[in-house]
Amino acid sequence: MDRTLKCLRFQIDQIKTSTIIFFSIFVSFYILLIALLYTTSSGDSSGSVNGNFAFAAVFFLFINTTVNYTAIYNNLLIFGNTRKNINISFLSSAAIISAIFAALSIILDVLNRAFLPLFGIESSDLISALFPYGSQIMLRFLWFFTVMLVVAGVALLFSALNYIFGKTFKRVFWTGFGLSWVFIPFLLRMNGFPVIVSAIEFLVGYGNRYGILLSSLNFFVIACIFGTGSFLLARRQPQKG
Repeated sequence: MDRTLKCLRFQIDQIKTSTIIFFSIFVSFYILLIALLYTTSSGDSSGSVNGNFAFAAVFFLFINTTVNYTAIYNNLLIFGNTRKNINISFLSSAAIISAIFAALSIILDVLNRAFLPLFGIESSDLISALFPYGSQIMLRFLWFFTVMLVVAGVALLFSALNYIFGKTFKRVFWTGFGLSWVFIPFLLRMNGFPVIVSAIEFLVGYGNRYGILLSSLNFFVIACIFGTGSFLLARRQPQKG
């Protein structure tokens, strides 16, 4: 347990600075956008702003995880930590960062609703649009947390595959990604659109009174699947120079 905690502290220290910089840049650009809308508005209304921090956070979380994974893993191996301790610390770090980003998403949403109307600006709210009964803070936090957790799980699995297979995995992945733009439109033309829409609605619990809870549960299960996959793959990862 002590070694796992040391691995976790090392990971948090490695990503702390980049996370603070990212959040500072997001807030700075967001304030600048509000100022521009307010100063250039010719009427009583300054339009609307999509101020959901979660949208930006999921991209940062994925990129930051995949970029730092190999360096962090190698450094922890060099200092004599076991792969089990390292992998547990990766999963723990993903949960902590997801919780932090979920909390920040909640805080910024509250600030948006409180202050944007003072400038005549409307703020879009994804959760209110999807879940009419999802106004409670804890339910919102749970939903944001599980969404972030899915992204973190995908990033860890992607990183583990890239660590093991390197360029081969990247070629296969990006080839598959490119071909998906061919096959998905073909599937949609073959009456696949209703099936896809139904699957997405079930995943997010759309139209269900308890949809935000159902969606959070679905995302949590998906995150566990990706996290378990990354853990199993990383059990025998070699040391890379």
